[in-house]
Amino acid sequence: MKRDDTLKAIQFAGYHGDTSAATRLLLECKRTVSYAAWQEAYKRGAQKKVNGVRCACAACLRASP
Repeated sequence: MKRDDTLKAIQFAGYHGDTSAATRLLLECKRTVSYAAWQEAYKRGAQKKVNGVRCACAACLRASP
């Protein structure tokens, strides 16, 4: 998985509050993603939910009408 894709997936996990998935992504991609980048991506995803931005992950897109 490319670094940008990993950071996007971490953002989606942050949006949904899924720390276990975000941590798994960090451990799987620790050579390309630093802990600081992981924290920033997770916080950015959580902040999007607070701001009312719609989630763009595949599961949410399939569920939306």
